[in-house]
Amino acid sequence: MLRQCAANGSDFTVGSCIQVNDEPFSLVTLTPSLTVADGWRAVITSTDLLTVDADTPPDRLRYDVIIEPEVGHLTRRDKAGPILTFSQADVNERHVEFVHNMGNGSGSFIFQVVRHGWEDIVIGHVCSYVCLLSTHITHG
Repeated sequence: MLRQCAANGSDFTVGSCIQVNDEPFSLVTLTPSLTVADGWRAVITSTDLLTVDADTPPDRLRYDVIIEPEVGHLTRRDKAGPILTFSQADVNERHVEFVHNMGNGSGSFIFQVVRHGWEDIVIGHVCSYVCLLSTHITHG
């Protein structure tokens, strides 16, 4: 984080300093994906979805879902109901889940990452892969 300071006169006495959020942030997981069983839920971890910024803490890196999944929704493990916004801290702390609704269609969703207080935006896409579970029972 850079500090821009205003000099007060020719003696360079510092009058005021303003912190500048000048480090770029980046989506580390270039192809975010998630595997979930048909009709089940899966926790989204930082292995699945990770954005980093050297001068912005994870709780101020926000994901906004801009196109929702067709056959599921995102939820917080500690709250009921679907969510459309969560932070990198929520992901790091394993609070975000994808819930698959057992339907035909895509479980993928599109999001944007926004730094709190800044206009920088990165658009991303999480591809959801559905696994069909089957059991085989034998009588012995």
